[in-house]
Amino acid sequence: MSFSTYCKDEASKIKLEYGHCKMALLEALLRENSEIIRRNNRFIISFETTVTMATTLFCTLIKELYHKELSIITKETNRFGKQKSFIVEVDDAGMIIDDLGLLYAESPNHKDYESRECCIKSYLRGSFIARGFVNDPTKSDYHLEISLSDDTESIYVLRLINNFDLNAKLIKRRNNFVIYIKEVEKIKDFLRIIGITNMVFKFEEVQIQREFTNDLNRKVNSEIANEMKTLSASRQQLAYIQYLEYNYPLEKMDPKILLIMKVRKENPEASFKELIEILNNDYQEPITKSGLNHRFRKIKELAEEMKHNKNQ
Repeated sequence: MSFSTYCKDEASKIKLEYGHCKMALLEALLRENSEIIRRNNRFIISFETTVTMATTLFCTLIKELYHKELSIITKETNRFGKQKSFIVEVDDAGMIIDDLGLLYAESPNHKDYESRECCIKSYLRGSFIARGFVNDPTKSDYHLEISLSDDTESIYVLRLINNFDLNAKLIKRRNNFVIYIKEVEKIKDFLRIIGITNMVFKFEEVQIQREFTNDLNRKVNSEIANEMKTLSASRQQLAYIQYLEYNYPLEKMDPKILLIMKVRKENPEASFKELIEILNNDYQEPITKSGLNHRFRKIKELAEEMKHNKNQ
């Protein structure tokens, strides 16, 4: 299963205590992901999902709240790879349609739900189960969205989400209205609000692991870059030293410069820090990084001056 499906699975298992929360959850499921069919002068509600636990949740709510008989059809779809889709049909659903105002663009129950935080969370949970998606935290692009077909409903769900200061945005994508959250901390907050605590822990675990791996890679890359820089500088220094050894009267050379030339030749891959330690410990030559840099600069100047004089 995908990370998003695991989230919906956990959300579908949450037990609700109050009838008004169950009604809010059921209405969200129906408004976001159902179809009303008229057959033989009777209204039928058809609810479809690919999440097994969401099917169980929907059936449980219908039976607890309306004691209706249900029929379940299973079909296979190749839309996103081979997967099962569950269609639940509720026969003689006129009372449910009236109670929840499903034939109206704006539900008569919306303001009632907004008066209770528990109902807001239930409604958002239902919206996410029905039409939500959250990107796998192992991917670099953090993203959570709820895609709805109705503009009035999408504005309502957006308002509910932003009651919790989640900075959700709304865009139109083809024929749908998409509510989305991009900030990783806001995504985790949304999942906590709708009760998906286990998957939030999983999200954070993956996020920490990913950030640790990225930090490690940055550190390794930085160390490699520093090593390459050290080797490149060392090659240049050795080239200057070799040139002076063949062309400069070494008996006239400052003994401190000669010592640096000797130590560099003996330690061609050593960093400045390592050269300083060798000079301090093996030659009792106290020197700072600035002092060492100054002596290498002197070696370069002497070599380039000699080259310049030879070319004249």
